[in-house]
Amino acid sequence: MRKCAVLLTYAAIVCLGAFGQTPSSQPVLPAHELPNLNDLQTIVKLDKAWFQSASQRLADDQSRLADYEKQLIAYHDCIDPRLCYTTDIDKQTDQAIAYLEQRVAQRKGDEKLAIVLDIDETSLSNWALDLSDQFNYVPTHWEDWYQKASAPAFQGTMKLFKTALREHVDVFFITGRASIDAAVTETDLIQAGYTGEDKHKAWKYLYTRPDSIGTTAEYKARMRADIETGTWKEHIILNVGDQLSDMQGSPQAELSIKLPNPFYFIP
Repeated sequence: MRKCAVLLTYAAIVCLGAFGQTPSSQPVLPAHELPNLNDLQTIVKLDKAWFQSASQRLADDQSRLADYEKQLIAYHDCIDPRLCYTTDIDKQTDQAIAYLEQRVAQRKGDEKLAIVLDIDETSLSNWALDLSDQFNYVPTHWEDWYQKASAPAFQGTMKLFKTALREHVDVFFITGRASIDAAVTETDLIQAGYTGEDKHKAWKYLYTRPDSIGTTAEYKARMRADIETGTWKEHIILNVGDQLSDMQGSPQAELSIKLPNPFYFIP
């Protein structure tokens, strides 16, 4: 999984491809996203020589980094109820659940409906690793973390997952994790509770990323095409992820919903 640094602030954008209408390519975005710490870290690394010749600037920038890290932790821990990560996640997943139930009520005959879920920072939380690494991306640490298969579920996404099962809507996971990590990812999902009543996996299929398949957005769009017109022939009514690249490209779901993630950015 390749992570890049970026500084983003998103306003709320509503997109709803209603039944029979042309789906919009713009996702529903959360109203609040904090600046991404990694952007400032990258600036420090790229301009290290310049900063070394200006020690006060370096000290000032390091102070800014520390401030951003504090903001990220405060947001995650909901120190200020008005800026609360869990609340923002739940608001977005509640929209997804409401649309799912509305759409199921209008299902036609034997219409095969599906939803797509991303995994990292959508279905499973990697907060413990982000915090431990101080929001730096260290590839070997991520691989070690995957092997532990201990990432907990986001309860809002879990509620959406269970609602889909109850309404007989198939769930597909499309993750940026490499294919080599498919088995441990499946174990993690099961241990986190993404199961049916028998405690066994209850999703339709888990897509993991091959080594050479283009950008993240291209890969995920290609997997959605496999769901809609390839292997499965199912209509995607919902696509939920924490990155814009989770939902860019064609085909589009009827409704795409972006969860907040100020911790890292994947193009």
